[in-house]
Amino acid sequence: MKDRKTIALILLFSAVICCFPAAVYSEIVTGTVYDGSDNTALEGVTVSAEDAGQTVIASTTTNASGIFTLDSDDITAGDLTISFTLSGYVTARGLFTITSGTNTVDQILLAPDSSESGTITGTLIDATTTNTPVVGATITLYTGINHTEDANVTTHTTTTAADGAFTLTDVEAGSYTLLAVQNGFSDAYINVVSIGGQTTTYEHSISPTAAEGEIRIVLTWGENPRDLDSHLYTPEIDGTSHHLYYANRGSYSVDASPNISLDRDDVTSYGPETVTIAVSFEGEYEYKIYHYSGTGTLATSGATVKVYDSTGLLFTLNVPSSLSDPLWWDVFRYDGGAGYFSTPTGQPIYGEGGSSGMPVKYIDDKDDFSCFITTMSGRSF
Repeated sequence: MKDRKTIALILLFSAVICCFPAAVYSEIVTGTVYDGSDNTALEGVTVSAEDAGQTVIASTTTNASGIFTLDSDDITAGDLTISFTLSGYVTARGLFTITSGTNTVDQILLAPDSSESGTITGTLIDATTTNTPVVGATITLYTGINHTEDANVTTHTTTTAADGAFTLTDVEAGSYTLLAVQNGFSDAYINVVSIGGQTTTYEHSISPTAAEGEIRIVLTWGENPRDLDSHLYTPEIDGTSHHLYYANRGSYSVDASPNISLDRDDVTSYGPETVTIAVSFEGEYEYKIYHYSGTGTLATSGATVKVYDSTGLLFTLNVPSSLSDPLWWDVFRYDGGAGYFSTPTGQPIYGEGGSSGMPVKYIDDKDDFSCFITTMSGRSF
């Protein structure tokens, strides 16, 4: 009997060990490309990832829904340059920060080729209030996607007026990054597009600098659906778990439970919809987005979640191009005691460790044969 048990243990151990040599630690990048003039999905766009020497290390094309997936052993965590090319459109290049696992990038907007210039207008508002304009902020336009630091790609600069409005004229057709900077606020950027002979308008929001110990969550999205809602579920606070959403907006106070508030609830497209955690407690917070009303889908909404603390922007998450439940996006988990953020499946996003133990590690090979290592809590995925 002992011999049988010994053999079984050896076979089990061998199966686990054999799983590891085949493991591949490549990262996956996915997203959707749209025509910036009418927001229709673009099929056949060539999407190419480049290394530091601008050598293409992975390439694919978008499908009929405009979706692409880059999956290569050469794609590793860190900064990655990706270009988007389609006949009849201005080629766009962007810089993306890649983390472990599957990365969904912001919606990519391409401008049709044009010899004419376009105009970009918009209004900058405070992300924590109802349509309060931010006056005198510096607005800078950079060539390319997610470019906010290189002076060599700066094209236009202006400041916001008394009503928060800004206008950038004579902008060549193409894809750009628009950065807003103001004292007392965290820098905020969005990706925009200039369409030849037309004016494109963007509502942009900027978050006041968070106080020490605060966590601020800012949701933005496109025109459709009209209304997306933030839902934050807390651990037990003074013996009670809380569900923060439009019907229970909480109380922003370091002294009053649950020490969180829905600062701004937007019901007319674009957002922002903002949640502030004044004090973080031990245990797990869950943050989710619900498609409450309006045409279109959550997966195609262009929804983006940005998380800030007193140091500024911590990370950005973009809605996946497909969701298991089309009405819900389960965005992240937050360990309030450790200050650790992870995906619902345990993939680390920001911070180190969590109350449940070591971060869950996931190993996957190209044959779709997977091994899972659980945390010390016994939680598996």
